[in-house]
Amino acid sequence: MHICIASDDNYYENLIVLLTSLVEKVPKTNHSALNIYLLVNEKYSKSVHTFEILKDINITYVRISDLELNDAKATSYFSEATYFKLFIDKFYFKGIEKLLYLDSDIMIINDISEIFKLDIEDNMIASVFERKNSFSKKRIDVEPEKYFNAGVILFNLNKIPFSYFSEMRKGMKKNYKFLDQDILNIAFSKDNTFISEKWNFHRYYSKKMFYLKKNFDDLDVRILHYNGSIKPWNKEDFIYLREIYSNYYLKVFGRTLIFKEITRFERTKNNIRKIVDYIKFKFLEV
Repeated sequence: MHICIASDDNYYENLIVLLTSLVEKVPKTNHSALNIYLLVNEKYSKSVHTFEILKDINITYVRISDLELNDAKATSYFSEATYFKLFIDKFYFKGIEKLLYLDSDIMIINDISEIFKLDIEDNMIASVFERKNSFSKKRIDVEPEKYFNAGVILFNLNKIPFSYFSEMRKGMKKNYKFLDQDILNIAFSKDNTFISEKWNFHRYYSKKMFYLKKNFDDLDVRILHYNGSIKPWNKEDFIYLREIYSNYYLKVFGRTLIFKEITRFERTKNNIRKIVDYIKFKFLEV
C-alpha cells in the first residue's frame, strides 16, 4: 500500500493525527506493506518517528524545492502545500502502480486497505464527488456532475503519462478559485472513476448526515475529511463531527484540544450558515 500525504510545519499535529489513525486502523499484519511518503518543502523540520506507534512504519520524506514552488499562488487560507500533490511524478521511478493521496486535514476511521482493490477500470484516477459546483463549467470547463474533491485521490500511475504532472504545474501560475483542485479537475475529470463517499467523507457529506439525522456509525466511513476554512482545531464554534477529532487528539497528545476564540461577527456569520444548510438539506435536496 503506497500512500502519499502533503504537509508542512504548520500542519504537524494534524499530520500526526492522520498517521496514527491510519496505522491504528490498518491491521498489524499489513503494517509491513505500508509505504508512506510525506510531500514536504525543503525547509520542513519536523519528525514523525518520535511517536511510538510510527517508529517501525516505513515513512519517506519527499522534499519539494523552493524553486519548484516558485509559481505557486498561495492565499491567506491556502498555503503552498496545497500544490504538493501536483508533484506525484516524483513517484514514477519507484515501480508504484496505485498511489493513494491524502490531504493532512483527514482522520482514518476504519481500515482503508480495500481502496487499493477497487476496480477503477482504465481511468487515471478514482475520487469522490464534490458538492455540485454549478459554476465549474463556466470557470474551468468541467461539467458540474464531474467535479471531484481533491483531498483523497487514488492515482492509477500506469495510466498517467509521465509528462502529465509537469503540464499541470503550469496551472500554478493561474488564479484558479480552488487552486490545485481546479487544476486536477481540468486534468482528470474525464478520466475519473467516482467512488463511494465513505472514502472521502468531506464537509458536504458531514452536513448532509447531520441535517438528515443519520447515524455516523451506520455509514461505514473510512476516511473523514475536515475540508474547508473552519477546522476542528482552530475555531471555537460548531463543526460537524468535531468530537471525533478532539477525542482522538486527546488520546494521541494527552492534552485537550484548545480552540481559538471567534469574533461576534464570525459567530453570527456561522449561525446564518447553519440556517442556510438546514434549509438546503431538509427542503431543497441538494
